Amino acid sequence: MSRPARSSAESVASLAAARDLPQAKRRSFYRRWSFFFIADLNGLADQRRLAVEEQDYARVSTIEGRIRRIIASLAWEPTVALRGAYAFAREKIDYPEDAWGPALIIGGIEIDRKRFTRWFASLKPEAQHELAGLPDMLERLLAEGP
Repeated sequence: MSRPARSSAESVASLAAARDLPQAKRRSFYRRWSFFFIADLNGLADQRRLAVEEQDYARVSTIEGRIRRIIASLAWEPTVALRGAYAFAREKIDYPEDAWGPALIIGGIEIDRKRFTRWFASLKPEAQHELAGLPDMLERLLAEGP
């Protein structure tokens, strides 16, 4: 999952966006793009929680595969994905379970582990409790690859 980030000059998305979108619209697009995937990851985390409660481990595996593929896709644009995840975490965590999406992205892509640790420590205790299984889940997801 962890791959070296491409420079912005090598980024396919940034080349197309720079050509076709003014900077303000580009920022808005990338923000909405990131928030879309975060909402999807939050929904998958809810589905995973239910599958675990029902002891449906085949479904857990399928859901984790989807999560892994989303994170791998977002890793191609790590700056954009991380910017969106940190913004969502600052602005949109209304309930503890809302932290799953940004946590999966930040935990899966952020190279600076100290930054991740500081971010995690800044969460409300309820959100930290909600994410108690995150380290084990990330370790498993990252070990399995996309």
